[in-house]
Amino acid sequence: MTIYNEKNGFCDGGFTMIEMTITIFIIAVIATIVLANFSGFGENVAMQRSAQELALLIRQAQNMSLSVRQIETSSGRLIPPAIGVFFNVSFPDGYILFADLDNNKRYDPATDAKIGNDIFFEKRVKINSLLDQNSIPQTVLNIVFAAPEASVTIYNQDNPIGDLATINLVATSGVYKKKINIRTSGQIAIEN
Repeated sequence: MTIYNEKNGFCDGGFTMIEMTITIFIIAVIATIVLANFSGFGENVAMQRSAQELALLIRQAQNMSLSVRQIETSSGRLIPPAIGVFFNVSFPDGYILFADLDNNKRYDPATDAKIGNDIFFEKRVKINSLLDQNSIPQTVLNIVFAAPEASVTIYNQDNPIGDLATINLVATSGVYKKKINIRTSGQIAIEN
């Protein structure tokens, strides 16, 4: 708004408080409408972050196995023969990093030690399915790296399941999905 200044005889530019309040209100309404249309944006970001953090944790387990050093576990400090990551469809919100103390290539809470606490996915992300190399659903998946070479084995509850395992993640809306493929060669790939 332009205001005429009688003292100097020229116009000063400026806004009144009412004009500023109305402008801020309009911007807030437009921002609310735009953000409401991007409700799935948060789920997509959560899915991306969860998939990347999972792939990084699997790589971290491999590196811990290669380092062959003492680690802090729920059983104290020790040098484990293998490090693994445990998945279970009945625990779809997360997974467990563990020291495979009996070196049987599977997580057994009675004999193995957790490394840290249970690890959870982002709030809106869950495990949809665990698959073996033939796309046969599994209820349990163990990815274990044995020291000192960090050789990879992929087991279900009792047996090796081949050279490839797939962890399918899904957002709660079902719109966003990610696949994490783990190969016994050490490759980890994230796919849509």
